[in-house]
Amino acid sequence: MAELPEPWTERTPERLSSFDLAPAVGRAEEVQRLRDQLAAAAAPAVPPKRRRERGPFVTYLRMPWSYGDRYPGDSWHRIRCRVGRHQISGGHSMQLDGAVVFIERRCRWCGVEPA
Repeated sequence: MAELPEPWTERTPERLSSFDLAPAVGRAEEVQRLRDQLAAAAAPAVPPKRRRERGPFVTYLRMPWSYGDRYPGDSWHRIRCRVGRHQISGGHSMQLDGAVVFIERRCRWCGVEPA
């Protein structure tokens, strides 16, 4: 029985793309019609409308009101601390006036140390 040839030594036949072939007389009209449909579908029919700009009052209402430590954000944080959802920060060293100090881990809002 003969051995199989090495697969990387044989060249694979080149595949012809449908765009490389010259269309027949009847097919040329169909290809042109399909190209026209693709071009029409690619362009948007109506330009998108710009979003309306919001005024300052609506912008204030849409802001995340839990930011900051002022009302109503402080009441939101007090409620979260009351149910045990503290926002713990610290646990790293920091340089203050030429001295390196360690910042203890505490709740940012009520000062409770983690257990």
